Parts: sequence; structure tokens; C-alpha cells
Amino acid sequence: MNLNVYSGLIYNAALLLTLGVIFDAISLRGNRKSLLTEALTGSYLAFVLIAIMVNPWIIERGIMFDTRSILLSLVGMFMGIIPICIAVGGALIFRIFQGGGGVYMGCSVIIASTLMGFIWKNLHHKWKRPFGFWEFYSLGIATHIAMLLLTSLLPAGTRMEVLHTIALPVISIYPIGTLLL
Repeated sequence: MNLNVYSGLIYNAALLLTLGVIFDAISLRGNRKSLLTEALTGSYLAFVLIAIMVNPWIIERGIMFDTRSILLSLVGMFMGIIPICIAVGGALIFRIFQGGGGVYMGCSVIIASTLMGFIWKNLHHKWKRPFGFWEFYSLGIATHIAMLLLTSLLPAGTRMEVLHTIALPVISIYPIGTLLL
């Protein structure tokens, strides 16, 4: 087992949690929901996404992993359409700019993670109970199983090796990161 995988992913998760705490401290909760507030929230989320994408764990040139899927699943679950569109748009543009063999998977993970959060949001309304440990943990599991399935979009010569390398660290670290954030 490669400890570099774990240390790289844990470092990226710690960066995400730190930026999440900063977001919570400066959030505009007291302000009424205006278009400006929504745009500022989306812009800050896009900034956080790019900050964690700038510090990925790199498997090989163009194939990199970070914790954007954690944040995006929660953005899809808790944010309105304007912050979601700004955050997802910023993340997609940056991932396309990064390029490489993982660009299709990376962009698909951005969209799938956000959709998974949106699905969880709709399910939560049907469950009619407070948010809990298992709800966030199961969101993390579902989101990251989808992420692992999207390794099928990697170049044929690397997909199985990448899946074998990331599967255990992703399924053990990322759901906990979802729960903590």
C-alpha cells in the first residue's frame, strides 16, 4: 500500500476542511438572499474548489485527485442554483484548463458529485428528519462510488491501475471528509 496516496489525499482533505471553516466564519448568513449574496457565495465556492484543485495528488501528468467531489456533493445538497452554477462553472473551466488524460473523468466527477448532492437534498425532504451522521456518510459513500465508476473515462492504458491505486483510499477517506465538512 502506497502511503503517498493517503498522505496526499489527507493533506487535500485537510485543506478543504480549513477552507470550509473559513467559509463558515465569513459566510453571509445574516444577509437576506439577494442575487449579490448568491453570486458572492458561488464565487467563494469556486475559489475554494480551484484552491483544492491546485493542490492535487498527481498519479501521472493530467491524472490527478483532490477533494472537490466532497465539496461539490455538499454544494449540491445545501446551496441554491446560482451558487451551484458559479461554483461548478469555475471548477469545470479550471479542470478543462488543466487538461490531460483525466479531463473527462475530472469534469464528469464535478457534475456527478453535484448531482449526487442534489439527489440527497431531494431525498432528505422526503425523509422528514434532521440531518444526521449516516445521511452525510452515505452521501460520501454514494458520491465516491460514482467517482470510482467514472475512472472508466480515463485512457484505457491507465484506468485499471488508477482504480486499483485510488479505490481503498478514496472509499475510506472521502466519506469521512464529507461527514466532517
